Amino acid sequence: MKFLKLKAMFIMLAIFGLALNSCEETIDPIDGDDPVITSITPSNPSVGDRVTITGANFGDSRLEDFVTFNGVQPVAADYTTWEDNTIEVEVPVGATTGNVIVDINGFESNAYMLAIGAPAPATALAANSKSATEVMLKWLASESAANFDVEYQIFVTAPGVDPVHFATAQYDELPYTVTDLTEGVVYMFQVVANYTGGENYAAPAELNWSPATRFVENINEAPIRIYETASGYGSGLDIFDNTGGAPKSLTVGSIVDWNMGLYTTGGTFFGSASELSYTGASTAQGVEISDVYYDNVENLNDVFASEALNNGTFAVRVFNLSDEMFTGKKNILFIVRTQEPGQSGKYNYAKVMVVLGNAGFLQGTAPNRYLEFIVSYQKTAGVPYAKD
Repeated sequence: MKFLKLKAMFIMLAIFGLALNSCEETIDPIDGDDPVITSITPSNPSVGDRVTITGANFGDSRLEDFVTFNGVQPVAADYTTWEDNTIEVEVPVGATTGNVIVDINGFESNAYMLAIGAPAPATALAANSKSATEVMLKWLASESAANFDVEYQIFVTAPGVDPVHFATAQYDELPYTVTDLTEGVVYMFQVVANYTGGENYAAPAELNWSPATRFVENINEAPIRIYETASGYGSGLDIFDNTGGAPKSLTVGSIVDWNMGLYTTGGTFFGSASELSYTGASTAQGVEISDVYYDNVENLNDVFASEALNNGTFAVRVFNLSDEMFTGKKNILFIVRTQEPGQSGKYNYAKVMVVLGNAGFLQGTAPNRYLEFIVSYQKTAGVPYAKD
């Protein structure tokens, strides 16, 4: 009887010992108990910053478990806390934006996308002068916006003044209009991308630009028009009449003041006044037209540039708007420059858009058919909207 009792006792002790040993072993996660990451804060750390990974099933101690930041593992000293629901660890050297994964004995958590450091920069910044006090900006989105929310900081710098943070913009708000500017002042515009809520900033996209006055009416507060050769209303255009402060239509009697003109014998010839077949045209003030022009424009607000308007090649030019090269096109935008008397080497730059009518560029009925324009004019000489 004593033998049986001793045998039973040894069996119970053996079972108890096995149970103790099993408690010391690592239990592999099973379905429903795999490690899960639910959040990481801060949401946009830099290398060397400490982050808190929150989730479940991490285990009460690290043992041989680890975290990877887009494939890069921290060293042991980088870990400061490892609990079942929380891990605190330093973002390791070499870590980049990508997936964070917690590995528990070979079982991986869900991949959690983390933005590390600054996003890719905005690119292709371009501008358009909307008025004498406004400049519109647009740019290509940061490539990082494909996976994360990115916002854009707009900074404006006037000569001799510290940069001013104008606004925080979203990409779907483009084009973005910067207001309260002064015509003739060349501002530096900077667009800086950052992850929404983050404090790491990309290199800025930069552009120098100045506002310019937009005209849809002439000095008589009527549409800006010049008329066919047979009309008595005037076939010449002074892009900016200094006295009237706006564009002005002129007759042949004032051809000396023409910048541009319309000649309709044998075609619809429009361009530098000095090159048209009018008596006295050689005395016209004239205008030089860039070889860069836009022949399919919906609206003047659609024409953005990232280079100064003086980057084209300027010369006296005449275009036949009846030519088939303009057939089927929309509005045509010419970039021109004028030179006032006494302004040697300095030009005033303008965008002159010829408006397409229902039946073509030449609108109305004979003998008073006309071309109609919208003009953006920089009143300050030597400022080609942008500066190199």
